[in-house]
Amino acid sequence: MRGPIRRVPAGCCVAAMLLALASAWAGASEPARVARGEGLAFQAVLSPTQGVPEPGGAITIERGVFRARVRPDLSAMDVVLLVEPSSPVLAAHLHCGRAGTTGPIPFGLINPGRLVFDGNVARGTLTNEDFTGSDCTEFVGRPVNNIAALALAMRDGLIYVNVHTADNPPGEVRGQVLEID
Repeated sequence: MRGPIRRVPAGCCVAAMLLALASAWAGASEPARVARGEGLAFQAVLSPTQGVPEPGGAITIERGVFRARVRPDLSAMDVVLLVEPSSPVLAAHLHCGRAGTTGPIPFGLINPGRLVFDGNVARGTLTNEDFTGSDCTEFVGRPVNNIAALALAMRDGLIYVNVHTADNPPGEVRGQVLEID
């Protein structure tokens, strides 16, 4: 059963992180891009409180922000991830799963993944070739095996970003991806 589409306003996040992210994400505002047919825009605000914690895991990242824009032809997704770690980031992924649940990784961002990461900011483009082969059907009721399916699952709140660190390998901060109005 499909729930209501949840959206977050573009300006609701931690001001300092969004200011830094805005400089990394050059161009027109997200609503203007969508209105001009330039793709769907998504965002996740990452925090340790959204995770499904493992016992003994250390929290070294207070927050993070993920932004993505799916190209109009649904062939690719441009991505920026900003985190402030005090422990090295081992990996970051897009997972299938509703809030409070865990699920498989249909697309990797960092390890696996092709995003360029400088220790705080990861950016790059995902394509259908980045699909990991994971089956999300059991977790979200549908396959998420290409960019178009990923975009639809993100619109429905079925995808989350998880950042894994040296101090907390199972995942330290997490955020549900939602469409930006």
